[in-house]
Amino acid sequence: MRDGRRVRVLYLHGMAETATAPKPAALAASTQLDVYCPHLGVWHTHRDGIVLSLLRTLLPYLTSTALGALALPVLGVRGRAWAALTFGLPSVAMFLARRLVLAQALGRSFDASYARALSAVRAFNPDVVVGFSWGGALACRLAVEGAWSGPLLLLAPAHAHMGRIMQRPQPAVPLPSRVCVVHSRADQIVPIEQSRALCRAAGVELTEVDDEPHKMWGISPRLTAMVLELAKPTSALG
Repeated sequence: MRDGRRVRVLYLHGMAETATAPKPAALAASTQLDVYCPHLGVWHTHRDGIVLSLLRTLLPYLTSTALGALALPVLGVRGRAWAALTFGLPSVAMFLARRLVLAQALGRSFDASYARALSAVRAFNPDVVVGFSWGGALACRLAVEGAWSGPLLLLAPAHAHMGRIMQRPQPAVPLPSRVCVVHSRADQIVPIEQSRALCRAAGVELTEVDDEPHKMWGISPRLTAMVLELAKPTSALG
């Protein structure tokens, strides 16, 4: 409890999470916490979701490839050369640009998710923000843009990871004084070295765990205690 009321927790989920996933569900089960896990629209069919963003971006490549495949069998030798030039080169160009395609699609979805996270911070007025992976990258952006400077729990934050995929240079994150960053040494999705670098730059200690995959479901029972520790008034710390 904080000032006689439950601690308000905003949970920003990962790409493959929902409010019923083990980590947010464990927090929501606590009688000491009031948890809000907004749907960030990462994969669903919203126009800014990753699926539709990828389809819109890939459409020219898919179209040119399909036309080339249809043209080659019905054209002669010279026609085949013409088809390769007409349809093949644009296809090759799009293939070589696949990283840019992914960057644009993920960037569009990430920006849309950030808008939802920002709206949730303003509407819910949390005591603690928890961000996992994709949600951790959103939480870092909230800190970078000055939208959140309160207690922060980052779980395998994908701040640098997403920045590289989206081809966007990521600024240093001004982590708040009350922050806890947790990452697994066994994470094969977001390298732990990225969290080590984040913590070194901010001068904070990284909590490293063993034998946990990226989702770190095993730490779920410990999350409530972590959140309550972060939510303590400054006068009660140390």
